[in-house]
Amino acid sequence: MTYPVLSLHLNGTGVVAKRDLGGDIHLVFQAEAVREERTGIHARLEISLGNVSLAWTVCNVEKDEARLRLANRATRQLSKEQRGDYQPDYLQHDLDYFCRHLWEVFLGQFSPQKTIGLENWEPDFLLKPYIIRGGGTILFAPPKTLKSYMALLMAQSVNTGSSKLWPVQYENTLFVNLERSHISVQGRLARVNAALGLAVDMPLHILAGRGRSLKSLVPVLERYIAANGITVGVLDSISRTGMGGLIAPEEVNPVIDMLSHLFPSWLALAHTPRVSEEHPWGGQMWDAGADILLRLKSQVSERYPLLMGVVLAVSAANDMPIPAPQIWEIDFSQGFSISRATLADYPELASAFKMSLTQQILSYLIEKGKATASQLSRELDRNRGQINTILKNDRRFIQVATGTKGQIFYGVRQTPIPESPNSGAK
Repeated sequence: MTYPVLSLHLNGTGVVAKRDLGGDIHLVFQAEAVREERTGIHARLEISLGNVSLAWTVCNVEKDEARLRLANRATRQLSKEQRGDYQPDYLQHDLDYFCRHLWEVFLGQFSPQKTIGLENWEPDFLLKPYIIRGGGTILFAPPKTLKSYMALLMAQSVNTGSSKLWPVQYENTLFVNLERSHISVQGRLARVNAALGLAVDMPLHILAGRGRSLKSLVPVLERYIAANGITVGVLDSISRTGMGGLIAPEEVNPVIDMLSHLFPSWLALAHTPRVSEEHPWGGQMWDAGADILLRLKSQVSERYPLLMGVVLAVSAANDMPIPAPQIWEIDFSQGFSISRATLADYPELASAFKMSLTQQILSYLIEKGKATASQLSRELDRNRGQINTILKNDRRFIQVATGTKGQIFYGVRQTPIPESPNSGAK
């Protein structure tokens, strides 16, 4: 009896093919965690009878010996009645064919395609202005500065669609915890839920992987993400990826690739070196790999030690203007709460601001649309007279509206700046 050639196709994160043996009996050849390594194509191979696994292995699929051992183990699990005319040589041939073509089929999802430009495209924020749909963000700070709390706040905000702190769009979100005990994260989640005005027991997808590297957990994550429709990932932290010292490009780039492979959109936490808090630990490839670099700096209040100020300042970004920094106050005196604050409350946070006052005004008006000089003074915690002078003399700013009490609202000019009367050709 002859059998038709196997038909391979993508199945979630892997490749699968079926061989019908007649009636309701069919063999399934499946490859997961497909990847190219220095020695060849590797995968987790499994042969099943329907939903019952006959044999599996993780191997170099290009090695005859590995394929032969797997085929023999699967064959021994089949009864004569199940096998029928399907002889052991047929199974070996099918497995050889499957392994020969699985890499080609796997790469098919990345085939080039003729693409048109999208007019008037702008980034779509899942959490504005820090998480972009289809992008990656690195939030960096020294240890013990509340970056895990801030990341958990962002994760649960997106996961529940809560816009209490930031404008968000709902997406199914997974928090990958490689830093601390699961019960510790559960306690923090209850505090975060209360701060967001949610039920204390509101759930969040969390992987408890303390003591394990992200690299070792990729197969688990792939299956969970596919089964639960996860589209956003938050990683705590990059230092636990298991990819070496995270300095050389060959160490940094695989981390970015791993996160982008797992999650359409992601936020990852990174530590800073002791000598500087102005960039993540490691090489400058982090700057190239992330769409947004978000710096966090914190300060314990001089008024009360259970209050902490936190500034979030974007240091670099693709496809968007640098937004004005945000200052938050976290209160641990009665559980956990968070509210907006100013530099007047936490002057040490000023070192995180790298933008000039004009740049801060531009970023704020681009984000908010319009504001008065008084509003800008309050939000940026800067002198109103300085702001007023910039608004009146910088031609990038224009008056866009007048309030009921005569307040003047300014915005950013949307049309080309007209030439000065004295700028004509001579």
